[in-house]
Amino acid sequence: MSREELDQIVCGTVAEILGLPASDITPEVKLDEHDIDSLEWAEIAVTVEDKVGKKIDLGVEDFRELTTIGDAISVIEREMANA
Repeated sequence: MSREELDQIVCGTVAEILGLPASDITPEVKLDEHDIDSLEWAEIAVTVEDKVGKKIDLGVEDFRELTTIGDAISVIEREMANA
């Protein structure tokens, strides 16, 4: 899966879960801009797992290190490569 495809999946999932227009969510968006908390992040991770068909093992510690949606995508990409 390309980074562009993963960007689309993650950004689309974030928009869906937060109830926002997809155009509002890009990899550059800061997580605190939309008050994404660890529970929402867990829901996002599970939904992305379902969409990509791979287990993504992320914990609260991983979430705390993230600043942007792009950071989250990079972590997901790394986890997918290690799966």
